[in-house]
Amino acid sequence: MARNDELDNAAHGLAQLMLSVNGTPPDESECPWSMEIIGAILEDTAAVLKEKGYHICLPYYENDDTPCYTLDDCKHKECPLKSGKKEATENE
Repeated sequence: MARNDELDNAAHGLAQLMLSVNGTPPDESECPWSMEIIGAILEDTAAVLKEKGYHICLPYYENDDTPCYTLDDCKHKECPLKSGKKEATENE
């Protein structure tokens, strides 16, 4: 969840920075916290990075069964979920 918060805050910060005029950030009414906007920024950023050949690791929840968004195409050698998915598939 901390990783989700970190990414959400960074996306909102980027939106504020892009809407800044002469170094002055917009006030809350001009750039409200909006998960619709934050989600779009994160999804578009992920798509650009993947298109350029970068592997991204989006958040996942460690304490329940919610999977990583990129688990199926994960190429990270030390992915903490990779072994769990492999074992689950073998046991099915």
